Amino acid sequence: MTNGAAVSFGALALAAVTSGTATADAAPAGYNPWVPLPDPATTPVPNPPFSKSLTREERRNLETFGELDFDVFTNEKWSRLGESHARHVRVHWPDGHYTDGIDRHIEDLKALFAWAPDTRIQSHYLRVAPLCQTGVRHRIS
Repeated sequence: MTNGAAVSFGALALAAVTSGTATADAAPAGYNPWVPLPDPATTPVPNPPFSKSLTREERRNLETFGELDFDVFTNEKWSRLGESHARHVRVHWPDGHYTDGIDRHIEDLKALFAWAPDTRIQSHYLRVAPLCQTGVRHRIS
């Protein structure tokens, strides 16, 4: 803390004590008002409800993304991938590498299914849609 901050903090503390305001009591044993969200990987709600603050366009984009992941990806309908991906899409893979372009992405997905033909996306446990950008975090199994 800088000297000015220390003086301000001290003055604030003295004002609080001298004002006669009751001090806060300790919380009862075991009291914890913070309730964490469930672990997304183990939550019984695979697709949480959409936020009520989404615009019509944001909700439509997220619904489209869901349709394309759950149907297009899972059923290998690569000709429809352009409905959710731009031609110049950059895809970041879990191992840290990335690829550019939808054609390369489709080739990578075909290779993924050749290696693991029963691959499925069954949930979007995190969905965001700020402005005109849409993204989801999904679990591939």
